[in-house]
Amino acid sequence: MRQKFLSKRGFCAFFTTKCPLKFFTEKWYTNSINVRNDGKIGKDVIILYQIGDYVIKFNNGVCRVEDIMHLDMPGTDRNRLYYLLIPKDCQSAKVYVPVDAESRSLRKALSKEEAWEIIRKIPETEKKWSTNDKQREQEYKAAIQSCNPTELVGIIKNLYSRKQIRRAQGKKSTSTDERYFKLAEDSLYSELAFAIGREKQEMKQIIAKTIAEIQEKTEG
Repeated sequence: MRQKFLSKRGFCAFFTTKCPLKFFTEKWYTNSINVRNDGKIGKDVIILYQIGDYVIKFNNGVCRVEDIMHLDMPGTDRNRLYYLLIPKDCQSAKVYVPVDAESRSLRKALSKEEAWEIIRKIPETEKKWSTNDKQREQEYKAAIQSCNPTELVGIIKNLYSRKQIRRAQGKKSTSTDERYFKLAEDSLYSELAFAIGREKQEMKQIIAKTIAEIQEKTEG
């Protein structure tokens, strides 16, 4: 039995244990995929991404879905499906993400239109951060790990403002602020550059200028 449905994130395929091997090899997977001897998948699987899609993964950035496969190695469930991801910035690396855990670790890369919308909304993107240093660091860490572009904009805007305030007081930015500012910049600018087709440095300049203009209007 095979069922298909549409989700909020686009086309999904829902496979049951009765789904024939032929459909998997011809429609979704390469012919090298390993399956159980009975030719069936071990449990219900929802596949949100197809081979060739670009996704975002924490610590790896923009990645291409190279394959959807079973892993035949010690310590792994041979009936479990994995996405094989190739990071855009490190073509020699291979990243395996369980298909049944993708909703917690992957999201679809921004489209060109979505990327420009993120930039357009920078002036109105606000988030209140904790005034407690340790709590705020945990909030930064969670935002970085989420790879949510709106959260990343919030970090960059907040830390830019903190940097300006400390500079006016004759102080340098804290090492924690500098670390999370760089992490947020790298993650956000890399994805925006990929989506829009610009260089990462160019995206950094565009957003830095936008945030500086917002700061000037606020102070004025």
